[in-house]
Amino acid sequence: MPFHDLPCRREDSAPVLNLTDPHEIWRYFEDLDFLFAKHRVSDPQEKKQAAVFYLLSVTEVALWKTAFTFSNPDHPYEEFKAEIIALYPEAEAALQHTLADLDRLVADRARTPICSVKELGEYYRQFLLISRFLIANNRHDACTLMQARHFLAGFGPNLAVDIRTILERKFLDHPYDVQAICDAALDTLIQQRSAPSIQPPRDVPTPSTLTLTTPAPIQPPPPSSREFPLAPQSPPAAQADLTVAQLGALAEAIVTLANNMRTFFSTQTATEFALQGREPHEAKILIASSVEAHNTSRRSARTRRTRPVTGAEEAEDGRNGPPHCKPRKVHTNR
Repeated sequence: MPFHDLPCRREDSAPVLNLTDPHEIWRYFEDLDFLFAKHRVSDPQEKKQAAVFYLLSVTEVALWKTAFTFSNPDHPYEEFKAEIIALYPEAEAALQHTLADLDRLVADRARTPICSVKELGEYYRQFLLISRFLIANNRHDACTLMQARHFLAGFGPNLAVDIRTILERKFLDHPYDVQAICDAALDTLIQQRSAPSIQPPRDVPTPSTLTLTTPAPIQPPPPSSREFPLAPQSPPAAQADLTVAQLGALAEAIVTLANNMRTFFSTQTATEFALQGREPHEAKILIASSVEAHNTSRRSARTRRTRPVTGAEEAEDGRNGPPHCKPRKVHTNR
């Protein structure tokens, strides 16, 4: 079948190269070999042109065409494929595994305990990929026993104890391989998942740890706003005596003030009558005498308060009466 019968670029059956994963270049050439066998493409130059034709990156197309084996028909297709793969060293390194890679996988898995069947399957597949490569290339200590010991070291302490119990009961002292360890781990995870979860017992206080506490006193509720206020209590005797003394002092002060005002108004009225028709110097003399009379009456009033009043004085005060109650004489201007 001629070369032009191959599927076009971007068709569903056309091979695709994705260089984000280093393993994809191996898949790409495997897809090309399957396509060549299906369409019976046997010419080396047609195979080279098909390998470049299905590339989606223009940069990759230009690079592959610069290969020494691309345009020279003397070089077979296998040499062209080897030269192209050599352009991607990460693809070759992706297929190379070391004992350090195996130790790293086991240590990482031991730090993260396996809790599900899915995690067990991922660890099992990765371990087989690396360990079988090392055994095939004589880089592992050539025995299945060492492979099993490495695989068992990747399980956590709790899960590893249960796995060893199952293996010792099943194999006694006979050696076991990685598959037997995986089966025992699978049985243990299934039993743990189906077992009911048991709540840890809670601490129950003993009589010796109990402590008696005195209840807080009950406080009466605050008085309601609808309650009537209590009746005022009578003041004590000492406070009553003090109140009477204050009232007496206040009454005496009122009487003194009234006498002073009475004397003042009487003196002022007499002075006004006396000043009518007088000269200025005579008026000054009369005012001075009036002030002196007023002061004399105040001193006599204070003297009377300090000594007891006789019956004759009381009778005299009663006949005369207060000055402001006496009828005033009306003077007319002459």
